[in-house]
Amino acid sequence: MKCILIISLTLLGLSFSCFSMYEDPLLIAANRTATSEIVIPRDASSQLKEVSVFLQRYIEKSTGAKLPVVNEPTGDQVAIHVGNTSLVSSRKVEISSKNEEAFIIDILDDNDIILLGNSDWGTE
Repeated sequence: MKCILIISLTLLGLSFSCFSMYEDPLLIAANRTATSEIVIPRDASSQLKEVSVFLQRYIEKSTGAKLPVVNEPTGDQVAIHVGNTSLVSSRKVEISSKNEEAFIIDILDDNDIILLGNSDWGTE
């Protein structure tokens, strides 16, 4: 239940921040069609893989669109980075808190959203 609540609040927050920060919204789905993808690291733990599938199912229930889960962004869609993907590593995104369960949700640019924790538990 806690996980569902956190994801619900996360998606709600992302929708408001996407509309307020950018002239064009970052659409994750439109007309029951995926306009984004979930990106996980190539060496993702089983926990991160499960989280990405949970997020995929939740978004599908909410929008009717099933987002693909990939290891590298295709470049033609909004990418929701879950965990320390290659893009997140290259941008040297850091979390200021030392708490193992600390996390950040950020919009890096016009096409990249990150969900990153200090550990897989934080990302979850």
